This record gives sequence, structure tokens and C-alpha cells, in this order.
Amino acid sequence: AGRVSLLETLKQHLSHFYERHHDQLQKCYPGLTLHRMQSELAHYFNTDLQQAYIPGANPSLEQFFDGLEKGIPLEYMAEEAFFYNFPLRVDRRVLIPRKETEILVEGAISSLHRMVNQGETSLQVVDLGTGSGAIALALAINYQGTIPLTITAVDISLHSLALAQQNSARLRYAVSPYCSLKWHCVDCLEWDFPSEKKFNLIVSNPPYIKESEKESVHPQVLRYEPSLALFLKDEEYEEWYRRFFTHIQNQMFSEGEAWIEGNENHLGALACMASKLGLRAEIKRDYTLRERFLVLSF
Repeated sequence: AGRVSLLETLKQHLSHFYERHHDQLQKCYPGLTLHRMQSELAHYFNTDLQQAYIPGANPSLEQFFDGLEKGIPLEYMAEEAFFYNFPLRVDRRVLIPRKETEILVEGAISSLHRMVNQGETSLQVVDLGTGSGAIALALAINYQGTIPLTITAVDISLHSLALAQQNSARLRYAVSPYCSLKWHCVDCLEWDFPSEKKFNLIVSNPPYIKESEKESVHPQVLRYEPSLALFLKDEEYEEWYRRFFTHIQNQMFSEGEAWIEGNENHLGALACMASKLGLRAEIKRDYTLRERFLVLSF
């Protein structure tokens, strides 16, 4: 009976907090419902709500409500995000993976299976700017082929790479037995792979927002997520992508494919740039029908 009473007390506290801070919560967490807040609190404690304590008696509980008032992303508070079909550990070293990026994963998986059906005897994939390892691990877990697949994941940040490797270790039993993962700390514009190294599939969610466009980004993203993974200087934007596409062109097999996430404001111009470099460029849309991805091939 005491546990039930405690649960009801906590639910009442959550409800009152939600009502008092509703407008601010909606600004920081658009669409947040009371039910979602209850679920997040349970997840925060990695248990059900009956195991939490009366507000005021548990510092962790107060930290949760304090985090909500500050607008800290829920995924960072729980140190976990769900991506594609598995949980990932995340913190402020890496971007929180978005639902839209799952479309890139779907396309990349289809490309891999098409290559298997075309008679490839082994497959090489590189994930440029892997962050939490979300894309690389989604491919490794959902690969259905029976020929060897090697996924090389690179990131310029040692801190991000350390977290990605932790995720890889946690999910090692879910990875396809035909897949091996490799991790490298390197700038995606300065690959240290030998010139003869080629890839069947290149995937990337690179920085794609110009610094002058920061005002279009949600304030909580600006405040808490790593800017290195989000922004490029305006004056460097075009040259950065020219070098990026040139690397892709040099490191991709003639029958290969590249899936690149991008910004709807720039994908048209980037597709033209890729075409001038000798690549075929197709633009794909996301769930909201915004132009979101470039698919590059020869």
C-alpha cells in the first residue's frame, strides 16, 4: 500500500510540474506529453516509477526536474537514445540521432543487399563522421547478407569515437556474424587509407548547416549538442563539400554508392557540384517531404 501511495504521490508531482511549466516544456520539448514525461522519468531511473522516491528526498529526482526546467535534451539526461531498432548510449560528446537518419540507413541497407544479389564476394563500407556510431551499428546489426562485410567508422573527435566504441561493445551480440567493425580517428577530408582502398558504400551525416543559419536551429540544439558536428563556416562551406565529394569520388568503387544527409537549403547546389565533378546525384526526401539526402554514384 505504501508503494502504491508513493507512486500516486510521484504521479501527482509530475502532473503538477507539467501543468506549471507547460509552456516552457513545449518550447524545449515540442509535443511532450505527461505520459512521455512519466516514461522518461522511469527510464531515467532505469526502473519503474514505483522505485523512485518522494520529490525532495532523492537528489537524482530533483536533478531530473532541474534538467527539464533547463531544457536539457531528454536523451542526454537518460544518456540513451533509441535509433532504428536498438538503444544507443549518448551524451554531449555526440549528436542525438534523428528519426530522419533512419531513412539513410534504410537506403544504405537496400544498397548493400542489392550488391550482394549482384554477386559481390565481399563488401567494404565507410561511415564518415560516425558520432555515436548510430549509422555504422544500424548497418552492422541489420545486414542480412552472408558475404563478409567490413564497416570502417571514422570521426575527427576521439571523444566521440570512444563513445561509439562503447556502443559497439554493448551491442556486439546483435551485430551480424558476417560483419566486422573498425574505428579510426581521422578528419573525413583527410582519410589516411591507402590510395588503392575502395568502398562499395559510403555513408555520412556530416556538418551541413552554415554558421549564418544558426538562428534556424532549435535553441536547445545550439546549447547542448556539439557544434563541430553541426556547423561549417559560410566561407568554407562550398570548398569543404568540394573536397568531401572529391574524396568520395576517389575512394568509391565504380559500382558503389554514397548516401549523404544534408540541408534542404543547399542540396540542390551540392547536387550540381557533385555532377560537375563527374558523379550522378539524386536527391531524396525525408518523412516531412523535405529534401534531405544526396545519393551519389558514378
